[in-house]
Amino acid sequence: MSVDMSPISGTSLLTGVRSDAGNAARAVQAVLSHRSDIDEVDRRLISLIKERIQISSRVQKARMGAGGPRIVYYREEQILGTYERELGSSGEAIARVLLELGRGQD
Repeated sequence: MSVDMSPISGTSLLTGVRSDAGNAARAVQAVLSHRSDIDEVDRRLISLIKERIQISSRVQKARMGAGGPRIVYYREEQILGTYERELGSSGEAIARVLLELGRGQD
């Protein structure tokens, strides 16, 4: 397998594996395989996020149709707390983005 190498460090631009590292070919294959796994997880996450946005829109429509508010901040705080407990402070940031994506669609 031919891999583009950085002329400065002898490191593969694609994988970050140094050409002079022991078992470099195996390391390159492992990196590429794991990245393929990550790409598949990302595809699934994007699909789930789109599904979440659709569900959020249905919840908002039902709530507003019954005279309720567009956003229920108590519920958002619960979601933020769950993500933070499970994933730390970055989890809360992810939850904030998800909540923002779910607002005002349509």
